[in-house]
Amino acid sequence: MLLVMDKAESRRALELRSRILEMGFPCAVSFPPYAVDHLRPVLCILTFLDAIDTVRRSALEDVPALVLGEGFVNSLFHARTFATEEAMLTELENRIYAHLHAERGTFFGIPGYILPTGFAVNELQVYYRMFSLGLTEREKRILKVILADPGEKHSYRRIEAYAFPYPYHENTYDVSGTIAAQISTINRKAAENAGKRILQYSSGENSGYIINIRKPAGRK
Repeated sequence: MLLVMDKAESRRALELRSRILEMGFPCAVSFPPYAVDHLRPVLCILTFLDAIDTVRRSALEDVPALVLGEGFVNSLFHARTFATEEAMLTELENRIYAHLHAERGTFFGIPGYILPTGFAVNELQVYYRMFSLGLTEREKRILKVILADPGEKHSYRRIEAYAFPYPYHENTYDVSGTIAAQISTINRKAAENAGKRILQYSSGENSGYIINIRKPAGRK
């Protein structure tokens, strides 16, 4: 749902992506030639002032962008500039919580947020109905990708891009088995700790994983 883009493969983009992942939010990174079809939907692009012209020529020109750097950005670019990374990430966090309809809270003394689907997330763990799921770091990242857009079908390629280290595999089969096994483990742990398998594979057009939880009545 969050995508860091640059005009060429760069350490600054990878470091920015790492900081967003450390904040607990799914984030991918893309460099030219911007093969981004499997990354949609994208909530927000993060980029740099000297790269915005190149980034806006990608297939994601309709997605709002947060730009690090001081200077002029064409108003047609649907972008907002920030002088510091801290200010940009604060705005990013506010947008994410609004998108998720998340309520901020504290769990066991650690700040986090609650989702309408009954999940709660903090720095240490993901909870369902306040039961800890006991997930590893990679399992948490996989689940957070699916929680970020519960109405979407999340393919292996999409999950890899938003949760796994860069560079990504060229062949989907290189990661599909690993991701399927880890999702099976997530479901097993959820059943053991919270009494419910929480993920399922939805086949058909644009097949992928979805949350197997109904939202409470009245929530959109």
